[in-house]
Amino acid sequence: MLGYRLFVEVDEDGGRVEKLVREQWHAWLRSKGYAADVLVPGGFLTLAEGVQGQLLELRDRNGARSIRTTLVEDRADERWTTRLTVHVRGDQRARPWLWLDVECSAARRPGIPRLARNLLQVLPGLDGTTRLDTGPRRVGRSDVGPVVESVCDPRRRGLLFVAAADEQIDLGGWTQYVEKLVKDTVGLAGAYVLDAEATREFNNAVGPMHAVAPWTVRTFRSGAEPDDPVDAGRHRTLGTGRILEDSDHRIAGMLGRRAREAVIEAPLPNHAIRVDRRFEQQVDQRLVAPLADTRPVPAPVTRSGTTPTDVPPGAVDRPHLPPGLLTAVEALRDVLGPDGCTAERVRDLTRAALVGRQREARDLEITERLRDYEEKVAELHEARDELRRQLEDSQLEQLVADEELDRSRSTVRHLQRLLSQTSRAAEAWSEPDHSALEERPQDYEALLDTFTTLDHVVFTGNRSQITGLDEHDRNGIWVGKIYDVLQALDDYATATLNGDCHTDVDGYLRKTPGTYRTYPAQRHARDESADVHKNAKYRTARVLRVPVEVAADGATFMGAHFKIAQNGMFSPRLHYYDDVKGSRKIYVGYIGRHLPTKRTN
Repeated sequence: MLGYRLFVEVDEDGGRVEKLVREQWHAWLRSKGYAADVLVPGGFLTLAEGVQGQLLELRDRNGARSIRTTLVEDRADERWTTRLTVHVRGDQRARPWLWLDVECSAARRPGIPRLARNLLQVLPGLDGTTRLDTGPRRVGRSDVGPVVESVCDPRRRGLLFVAAADEQIDLGGWTQYVEKLVKDTVGLAGAYVLDAEATREFNNAVGPMHAVAPWTVRTFRSGAEPDDPVDAGRHRTLGTGRILEDSDHRIAGMLGRRAREAVIEAPLPNHAIRVDRRFEQQVDQRLVAPLADTRPVPAPVTRSGTTPTDVPPGAVDRPHLPPGLLTAVEALRDVLGPDGCTAERVRDLTRAALVGRQREARDLEITERLRDYEEKVAELHEARDELRRQLEDSQLEQLVADEELDRSRSTVRHLQRLLSQTSRAAEAWSEPDHSALEERPQDYEALLDTFTTLDHVVFTGNRSQITGLDEHDRNGIWVGKIYDVLQALDDYATATLNGDCHTDVDGYLRKTPGTYRTYPAQRHARDESADVHKNAKYRTARVLRVPVEVAADGATFMGAHFKIAQNGMFSPRLHYYDDVKGSRKIYVGYIGRHLPTKRTN
């Protein structure tokens, strides 16, 4: 599984880039205790126990040249593959580029490779117009132009983090803190820290919708369009509240995941794909071509440069022959018989042994290559199936949303007709004051903060399960839905306690009284299925925490839940326990991916 990718153009002379890349690769291998100097162009060579290395080269008539080095490390039950490609173009005006991939056979995310840091320390790597460094760059007013250009650059493959400041911020301390936040994005994303003047200049250039407030960090995806208000929603802000309250380690992990996903999912340039295919073809030809080669293997040559002659009769009895040779001759006579131990027979046997050894090594390499292809095909099939499920679920979600919108529009038209028949007919088609609408949370940390504002809804679950949704909800769509559910639950409790509601949550959603907030009833389930109740594993997963005043053992079964979204195997859910008539509270015990069932298991 691909866990890390660095792809940059290098603003340097091609010959120097090639030299530095070779030096860094060899230094990295030596630092790991591997025999870096044995690498020559060709097949895989053993660099250490359980470690194989390969060097490949391509050269074109127009002067372009490419180098690919691969390291395969077998560690216990894991296989790590590091592949570094550098390409120098024939046109000297075009920048060379380098490409580093790190794969792990286990579903484990690697950290930032030391090799990537080393390369970026000696080479000016560019993602579009964005310089990728090993840490954030401080920016003053005179350097704001290139930052704006980077933000709007459609050629940028990775994310760009922009941190803002004002005069009240210690810029040195703020920069060090931002460096902690982006430590897991080295080689994956660019990062800038604007001083107070640069912040004002930047915000003036991009406009209010794409501005970055002091004490915040904004994530810009490629090709930002400052004149498009809709585009602003693509570029999420890490607010001051979360920065102050959450750990820098947790935030760094979240930003690292976002940066990694953006780079891995971004398509590689066509010229890089062409080079990759040529290397793959070279490997295949090297493995397959010898299979059709029927030329005889040359006879082995002795140290003196002569070919072996027939073994003289009685040679095995000569006392001056070394013991090792005597043993070898005896072994040959055992295999070939006393009359068959001739030079020609020995050459045939040696030739067959050499061919067999070569074929054995080649067969092993072909087997490994086929295994890698099979794993990649399996991963692609799994990804395809999951994307197909997500597409079907998205289409279903869109259909439900369209139906809800149609019902809402129908209700508005009905109310407008009724209002037009009264003395307030002029207000029937008036627009509400949207500025008075409450601000919805933009991320999951802000969502968690909303529990402190609710009168009757208490969260008893695991915070990390909520923030884990962030990996699958890049645009914060689920955040808004969960927020709407919490508001509806809080209003249900208020309506019940005020005597305006005399049913359960499901009845409340189907016929919401007065002006209380609601949520689509078809997205709510009173209880789980019979399969869940009968299966101990599935049922136990839904026994969630509540105060001991509610349940003596501090937990109770929460079958009632809201369907936040359909999203393949993930499909987030919110489980709750209604105790309004007891403790006057509703306890939300779980917000996260779909709990286990036959479908998700």
